[in-house]
Amino acid sequence: MRVALDKFSIDEVTVVEIPPKEEIEFADVLRFSNLNVYIPTMEYFALTKLFSTRVKDEEGLQKTGILKH
Repeated sequence: MRVALDKFSIDEVTVVEIPPKEEIEFADVLRFSNLNVYIPTMEYFALTKLFSTRVKDEEGLQKTGILKH
């Protein structure tokens, strides 16, 4: 798998473990014919970034000012 990712210059992504859907506060739900996309509140989104080990997530929190809310 890593060979294929390197071959196509694709960054490895860590999946975040999240609580059950019933425990998450959502800001919105986008409904399509065969898919529902749940959009978390800004606070839940920031938490997933805070507990990530990716440098990109830390940089994103700092650059966007998401922590100032």
